[in-house]
Amino acid sequence: MDGAASVNGRVLKKATAWGKRFLAELRHQKGTKYSPKIWGLHNYSDVNRYQSWRTKELSRALGGQIWLTETGGIVQFGGAFPNRHGSGLTRAAKVIKYTFSLAFSQAARIRRLYLYDWTGGVNATRFDAGLTDSRHRPRVGYVVVCRRLHGTKCNVRVSSR
Repeated sequence: MDGAASVNGRVLKKATAWGKRFLAELRHQKGTKYSPKIWGLHNYSDVNRYQSWRTKELSRALGGQIWLTETGGIVQFGGAFPNRHGSGLTRAAKVIKYTFSLAFSQAARIRRLYLYDWTGGVNATRFDAGLTDSRHRPRVGYVVVCRRLHGTKCNVRVSSR
């Protein structure tokens, strides 16, 4: 296991342990087997690496419905996810496709998907996951969403920024 995977594994263990402690405390306080029916997960870490193991592990540990919140393709995030010559736009669109695939493959548990963010930043912005550019023009990721929702009826032109 490389260093990043090792760190992510420790973080996942901590998150899973926290979830189990949280559930135990709820049950203790309520004096019943009460458990939340819906959990919101921010799974940027998984989908932007084309992985799903963290999402699946937390989903199993927590039970209930999973709503993927603040998820989607990162166009630019510091040096980890640069947007050199528009490469981040293409990467983000591929990640959005992957995110939809993950959600549909786990449809019994993952019930909702909330992509973040609608409007992207300017070139100097540190974090950008926008479906549109700073002038609200559709990006490639927007087209992925449009096609998922409208199929062949989706007919938009994309911005190169």
